[in-house]
Amino acid sequence: MQLLNRQAETVTQLTERIREAIDAAIGRVLVRGEISGLRQSAAGHTYFTLKDSTSQIQCVLFKAASLRLKTLPEDGQEAVIHGRVSLYHPRSVYQIIVDWVDPAGEGALHQAFVEMRDRLAAEGLFDESGKRQAGLFPQSFIQSVFVQKFSWNYLFFSQKTFRINSGDLFL
Repeated sequence: MQLLNRQAETVTQLTERIREAIDAAIGRVLVRGEISGLRQSAAGHTYFTLKDSTSQIQCVLFKAASLRLKTLPEDGQEAVIHGRVSLYHPRSVYQIIVDWVDPAGEGALHQAFVEMRDRLAAEGLFDESGKRQAGLFPQSFIQSVFVQKFSWNYLFFSQKTFRINSGDLFL
């Protein structure tokens, strides 16, 4: 029962120990992957996810580092990232703090998306002529809302159909 004799750590203390272990064990990295979910903050920092076919990791490119780059990263771009792995304290999430980004072409996941989009377009699924105009007053519609449990159970289990202006409301 030696564990009970120890002083309990705070969440912040444990997170700090984990951050120190990550910094000591991993440090600087060179990682290849596809950039996804790229967004910029008002402060000028760039946030994105670097992923491959089975894994992903969050990345942050601070404004000072982005000013040193010739080109900024783009969504769907395959890239080699240089930086250091660190832990973001408030959420206890590990991430790469990016020093530089070397573009390596278009990512495989983005290419697959473009190929599928082109194939579906060739089948005519995005063709405007195949689309119907939505009526001003639809004949029926389904409404799904979150209500209190009692009301939800009543609506769900009664399976009533209500008549509204010649249209049907299915609950």
